Order: sequence, then structure tokens, then C-alpha cells
Amino acid sequence: MNESKYPKSLSILLALNLCLLLTMLITSMDEIGDGAKFVTGMTGLQSIVLALGLGLIALPKAKGKRRGMLGILGVAIVAPVIILVCGHLLAEGMDRTEQRVFTLLSFYAAAVPLLMLGVVVVHDGWDANPNSVRRQCFLYLCFLLGVAGVVVNDTDLGPPALLAIGFAMISQSLLLICLPIMKGCRLRLIGMGILTIIGPIPVAAVTARIAKDLLNLRSGDRFDMVMLVVFATAIALSLHALFWLRHGWIAEEAKRKVGVSGNIVLGLNLIAPLGLYALALGLTDGGRRDEGLLLLVPGWLFFAGLTLMALGRGMGGLQPIKPLRGTGEMSFLIGEAMLSVAFLIGETRGNERDLYVAIGFGLLGFLALHHVMRGFISRWVHNSIQRFLFKWTVRGVPTLIVLAIIGVSAYYAL
Repeated sequence: MNESKYPKSLSILLALNLCLLLTMLITSMDEIGDGAKFVTGMTGLQSIVLALGLGLIALPKAKGKRRGMLGILGVAIVAPVIILVCGHLLAEGMDRTEQRVFTLLSFYAAAVPLLMLGVVVVHDGWDANPNSVRRQCFLYLCFLLGVAGVVVNDTDLGPPALLAIGFAMISQSLLLICLPIMKGCRLRLIGMGILTIIGPIPVAAVTARIAKDLLNLRSGDRFDMVMLVVFATAIALSLHALFWLRHGWIAEEAKRKVGVSGNIVLGLNLIAPLGLYALALGLTDGGRRDEGLLLLVPGWLFFAGLTLMALGRGMGGLQPIKPLRGTGEMSFLIGEAMLSVAFLIGETRGNERDLYVAIGFGLLGFLALHHVMRGFISRWVHNSIQRFLFKWTVRGVPTLIVLAIIGVSAYYAL
């Protein structure tokens, strides 16, 4: 039986804390007036959670495990607060709106991954060495997609948003490389961090030069173009990192069946998002009123994505169910993108709003196609063909990315 290495009550505490933080983010984001009050409130809340965790450590059933539990609390509770305070100090020179964005994102981009890591360590222990690098890249991409709508609507918020997410990811990566759970993959974490966080910087420099010398854009238009290109590059590089860090080939005899529950969730996630989106648009008159109803779509996608990833996770020495885990990750990523789409529908008017409504349908259509291909058809393809595709996509996808970059550069150079 695959029992938890530490008391499950600690895992429940961390999970409840994560749910509370996400609920506060959604319900009270507009009420956060300045960074100082946010820092004070979050520090107080996390102090209460820390006190509860210390209470669990004092219980008799924690005997012999107290040192490891203290480490989990330090990583999942104390470290995000330290990053929050440091982020607030770095944002002091910004105006009020930029300070708010930087402080908010620097905390959540650190708290969410570290809380999830804490839950994993409670279950598997400090020596489990899970694929933490891929989880970091996945969550980095989630944050980028989630704030993309804010950046598209107001490019002035792009630099503080990107800097906040990058600052949080770099800070927690410096912490992670010191932990035993990252043994054997520290260099990979550093390499992927350079690719996804530092990589967009030279692209920004080249874009600024092209916008100035070849396109002769004004200063404001150049800035808008650079910020959009930087965000698009960061998202593309993060997708590339996820591709490289995907799970290796699973032998035919080690593969697990999707099962009835997996097929039911996959089928529901084919139809429900499009139905909810059409229903929400009808109830909101195309997004002209009560835009909050549009959040039903990303809410469902998050729920379905987490369910699919949970059903497809590897446990007890068993391999993961790749069709379920892959479709769950895609559902979660599309949910983040739909958050941005819902925000843009509420903030825009006329033809521009219609464009974002169409983009929403396009994203959900892509998700449905991905579920059909990855969740169903891939299971019917012969094993030898699957192995051929697995082998050559490792070489083909990077080649296509390089050709796309060369093609775009050549187009602007003409």
C-alpha cells in the first residue's frame, strides 16, 4: 500500500491553504488597494497556517517525522512569505498599479508551486525525486497564460507582470536546487530556467531593433510590439520546455488502461466546455453584462483538468496513464487561456469583443480536437507507429520551431 511518508493532516492543511489563497485571488482581487496592505494580510494569514502546522508537528503521531515536517512548512509556507516581502521591496519604485501587480503575482507565482510541492513531499517524502522541473515549467506557463489578457489589454502592465513571475520562479528555483528532492535534476532545472525566463530577453532586443529600424514604429507602438512578442516568446519557450520534459516511452506491458471513469471525464470535457461557453455568452448577451458568468468555462476546465491528471498520475511504482495526464494538462492550460479571454471580452467593445469571443471558440475547439486525438485515437494506433512518432517528434518539433523563428525574421527583414 502506498502510504504517505508524513501525516495526511499536514497535506490537508496545505491543500486547504492553497484553495483559500486561490479563492481570495478570485473574489478580492479588485479590492487590493496597495501592496503594503496585501503583504500585511497575506503574512498574517500564512502565520496562522504556520501555527496550525506547528500544532500538527507537536502531536504524538508526528514523532520521528518532525524534522521533515518542519522542512515542508518552511518550503510551502515561510518561503512564499519571504519572496512576497522581497518582491514588495523591489516594487517600491513603481507606481501604485504596477506595485500591486508585481506584489500580487510574485506571491502567487511562488505560493502555488511551493504549496503543491509540499503536498507531493508529504505523500512521497523528500527523497522521492518527482519530475519537479516539468511541474515548475508547467506552472510558469499557467501564470503566463493567465495574465496574458491583462497584458494584451494594457501593455504597460506587461513588464511588472513578467518581472514578477520571473522573480518568483527564479527565487523558488534557487531554493529548490538546495533540496534533496531535486537530486539528479538540478542542472536541468537551471537549463530550463535559462531557456524559459532568460530566453525572451534577446528576442525582445531583436524585436525592438526591427520595430525601430525596419518598421519605423513610434516609441509607444514599439513598446507594445516588444511586450506582446516577449510574452508570446515566453509562452512558446515554455511549451518547448514541457515537450522536452515529457515522460519517456512506456513499454506496452507497463501501460495502464484509461478505465471507465477516465473515459467519462474525457467525454464530458469534449462537450461541456463548448456548451458552457455558449450558455455563458447567451446569459451575458455576448459578454456585454454579468461577465463573471464567463468564468464558468475556466472553472470547469480546471476541475476537469485536475481530475484527469489525478486519474492519470503514476503511483505505487506504476507508470502514469499518458492519455489522461496529457489531456488533463491541456485542459488546465486552455482554462488559463480562457481566463484571459473572459477578461478581454469584459474589457473590450464592438468588433474587438467579437474577435475575442471567436478566439474562445477556437481555443475550445482545439481542446476538443486534442482530446479526440490524444485521449482516444492515440490508443487505437499500433504500438510500432506510436514508437515511430514518439522518436521523430523529438527531432521534428524543435526543427519546426527553428524554421518558424527564421521565417518570421525573414518576413520582417524583407
